[in-house]
Amino acid sequence: MTDGRSGDGEAEPSNVDGEFGAAIDPPVGSVLDPVTNPVTLLCCEAIAWVDEDWPGWVRVRLVDADGRVWYFVDKVPILMDDGTRSGAPLPRPAFVRCNVVGKQEDQILLVSTAPDHVEAEDGTTWFRVRPDQLQPTSAT
Repeated sequence: MTDGRSGDGEAEPSNVDGEFGAAIDPPVGSVLDPVTNPVTLLCCEAIAWVDEDWPGWVRVRLVDADGRVWYFVDKVPILMDDGTRSGAPLPRPAFVRCNVVGKQEDQILLVSTAPDHVEAEDGTTWFRVRPDQLQPTSAT
């Protein structure tokens, strides 16, 4: 694990954010390995259309285990796999595909949104969530 700084002194993105507590370094390849770490669905809520032109871009909201609100913006096929068309009434259920990358002492799961390269609007890709916020991919 590095200290999150590049050679020029600027901060680089890191898999560990101070708000998650202890550093978690999953083994190389484990986050995207479908055998050892299958993709699951992180339940969210689609709240606003960003662009209704095909394929449609939508903003979704996630409230994490700590009550913090996160927003994602991406194409409809990435965040809603139920045949939803641009301009459909909102709010409605949505999801972000994710991998569980850790479990903390308080039974909170740490997930990565790496499978579809989805990031929160601030660039965050790791989130603390409750187990009931996840569904198996076969549920869609």
